[in-house]
Amino acid sequence: MGKDERLERCLLGIALGDSLGLPMEGLKKRRVERMFSGPIRQRMCFGRGLLSDDTLMAVATIQAFHVANGDVDRFANELANRLRTWFWCIPPGIGLATIKSCLKLTFGFGPMRSGVASAGNGPAIRAVVLGYLISDSVTRNEWIRTSTIITHTSKTAIEGSQILGLATTLMKDNRWEEFDSEVARCFPTWDWRSAWPTSGPTGYILHTVNATIDCIKLSSQNLSQSIELAIRMGGDTDSVAALAGGICGVGTVDSTIPEGWINWIGWPQPIQISGVVDGSIQRLNVPAILAQHAISLLLIIPHIVKRALPPY
Repeated sequence: MGKDERLERCLLGIALGDSLGLPMEGLKKRRVERMFSGPIRQRMCFGRGLLSDDTLMAVATIQAFHVANGDVDRFANELANRLRTWFWCIPPGIGLATIKSCLKLTFGFGPMRSGVASAGNGPAIRAVVLGYLISDSVTRNEWIRTSTIITHTSKTAIEGSQILGLATTLMKDNRWEEFDSEVARCFPTWDWRSAWPTSGPTGYILHTVNATIDCIKLSSQNLSQSIELAIRMGGDTDSVAALAGGICGVGTVDSTIPEGWINWIGWPQPIQISGVVDGSIQRLNVPAILAQHAISLLLIIPHIVKRALPPY
């Protein structure tokens, strides 16, 4: 498979939002402003960030898509296999719905029977990747629905994921100005007026989608600005920043990345992104992911202590 620079930028944008937003995850907007008032930078461990599940789910989706070769049923099985592998690498901070789904996959449930009735934002990042890979709306929505119901069967989770897929396709095709009209036509019942708490967007996919689209619009589709806006919102900072970064990464608007941002702990490293994108890296790197999760647990403890201290 040939080099796909825009898909590389999509995955890079996801990894940047994920790693830059992780230290602020779960903090209220006001607390983020007080604790991290300076420029946005990597700060999890001596100037380096830390990847979480959002980036790994994007990687798993790209790999499953390549191996499936256009067969949606094979895609479901390949993605489910990678979800199960990732789950048994003991990721910290995993959502309850994803835990239940991965346990069902472990005990023999097929990917179309493993999902649970949840409207969490776990499947959202997978939809961004599929939105880039599949431009045809009918096919894209089918694949995103398949990807979503492996873990989340709620109608809201499916529609929210499909909206993010649409946003990515329009950004890729340089048709972002059509987003409002297209989403109104395809998803007329989506509640764009639903406000997230003042503390920041939650893991509820309705809040996640609305916050992500707000960041993209307010930043004029600029990669680094959209990530910063997402982080400054507080709440589920890593997921919203990863989604905004991934969608903006495929666009043609200036995506200059500030110095020092591309510096994180975890797999894949920047040099490995090309291999994931071109299909030469087709499996999750289990030893690297196990090490990454162990490092995460070590770093989280002092980070929790730091967050418990002033300023409040």
